[in-house]
Amino acid sequence: MRLPIRRRAAGRRTARVQRQSSWISRTRLLAALGLAGVSAGFYGLTAAKEFVVDPAQVTIDGVRYADSLEVRADLGLGDEADLSDGALAARNLFRLRTDDMRRRIESQPAVLSASVVAVIPNRLSVIVQERVPIFVWRAGEGAWLIDRDGVALAAADLEADADAAALPQIEDRRTGEAEIVLGSRIDPLDLDVARHLGALTPQLVGSTATSLTITVDDVDGWVVAVPGGWRAVFGPYTPDLHTVDNLDLQVQCLRSLLADREPKVGTVVLAVSADRCGTFTDASPSPKPGRGGQPQPSPEPSR
Repeated sequence: MRLPIRRRAAGRRTARVQRQSSWISRTRLLAALGLAGVSAGFYGLTAAKEFVVDPAQVTIDGVRYADSLEVRADLGLGDEADLSDGALAARNLFRLRTDDMRRRIESQPAVLSASVVAVIPNRLSVIVQERVPIFVWRAGEGAWLIDRDGVALAAADLEADADAAALPQIEDRRTGEAEIVLGSRIDPLDLDVARHLGALTPQLVGSTATSLTITVDDVDGWVVAVPGGWRAVFGPYTPDLHTVDNLDLQVQCLRSLLADREPKVGTVVLAVSADRCGTFTDASPSPKPGRGGQPQPSPEPSR
C-alpha cells in the first residue's frame, strides 16, 4: 500500500520570500535614516560657531630655536580677523586636518617632530620637539647651531645665548667650501670629525689649559690648539686613507706628549705610524742644536 506524497504548496514559499524581502527593505530604510541623521548631526557640528578654533586657545609648546610665528602660520588658520562664514567654517575643529598641520611644522629646520591635537570645543594644542645643537659651526661671518645629523638648525648668537656660547666651536677657514645656510647639512665626514674633536676637553688630552680651539683649513686640515699655547695638527681626513678611525690613537699620542712637557710644546704634527706619534717643535726659540722650532720625534704611540 502506497501512502500519498504531500507536496508543499507553491504559494507558501512565495509568501515567505516576500516577507524576507520586506524585512530587508525595512532594515535598509532604517540604516539610511540613521546615516542621514548622523550626517545631519555632523553637519551641525561643522557649522556650529562653538567649535571654531579660538586663536587665544592655541597653545604652542617646546619652541626655542624655531620661529613661533611660522609655527602658528603653518597651522593654516587664516586671518583671525576674518569672521566670514567661509573663514569660520575653515577653522571649525571638526574640519581641521591636523596631519597636514604637523607636516608643515616639521618642515622647519629646527623642528625634529611635532604633534597637533584638537581639543573640544575650540582649542588646539601644538607640541614641538626641536633638534638639539651639539656644536657651533663658524664659517666666514656666520655661526650656526648644528645637531647630531649635521643640520644647521638655527643661527648661533654667541653673545646673547649663553648655552650656544658654551658649545664646542668649529671654525672653518677653508676656501671653496659650500656655504652653510639655514636648513643645510654639513659634509658627513666633517660632521664625524667635528663630533669626535668637539668632545675633547683639556682634561682628556692631559692639558692644564682651560679651553681648546678647533679649526680646519686648507693647509693643515684639522687643528686642536690652546689659545696662546700649543697647537696639534690632526691633518685632513679622507674616507679611505687618513680616516676618523685614526683619531683615537692621535688623541692618545697627544696626551702622552703633553704629559710631562706641555709648557715646552709649540706645534705637534700627529702623523701616527706604527713606531711613533709624529713630530713636535718647541714653543720657545733656542739657538741649541735640535731645538728652536726644529721638528723632533714625538713619543711612540701607546697601545
